[in-house]
Amino acid sequence: GRQAVKLTMLDTLKMGLFLMRHRKNYGDAVRLFSTYVGNWGSKEAVWRFEGLIDNEVAAVEVLRAGIKPDLRLLSSSTDLSLGLSTYDMAAVRLQVVKKGQQLPLSYANIAFAVSIDGPLALSSPDTDCTIGGSAVVYVRTVGKAGKATLTVHSNLGDTTLSFTVR
Repeated sequence: GRQAVKLTMLDTLKMGLFLMRHRKNYGDAVRLFSTYVGNWGSKEAVWRFEGLIDNEVAAVEVLRAGIKPDLRLLSSSTDLSLGLSTYDMAAVRLQVVKKGQQLPLSYANIAFAVSIDGPLALSSPDTDCTIGGSAVVYVRTVGKAGKATLTVHSNLGDTTLSFTVR
């Protein structure tokens, strides 16, 4: 990809050996290059990686170019209890991900603000930044029952998570 169509003699030899080893011809090489390196004329490049353990697919990651990331909220619990001697607490994990991906974007450092509506309180700062595509905020009960929502505001849009306090 870096050399475009001007391959060095060594790279030409490597490509020839690769094509012979895998029983491919020059047309196959052009198709592979344009599909996986050049992506000329395609609206969206898509790569699918499968992690194998003992020839069994253990993990799948699909990467797409040109897709805006989303903010995903994952809570340790969305059903909090008032029946404790102090208060109940939940950890809410924020992850910056692209559609079809499971892992957070390791380069994403996104500023965000948190607001709560209902009988919960924040036990972490109301403004922060993801580091490596992840962050955690903590919410806790305040002695009242009801429905509550946590909203995370960022340049990726607002993302909401609902809680029930009983």
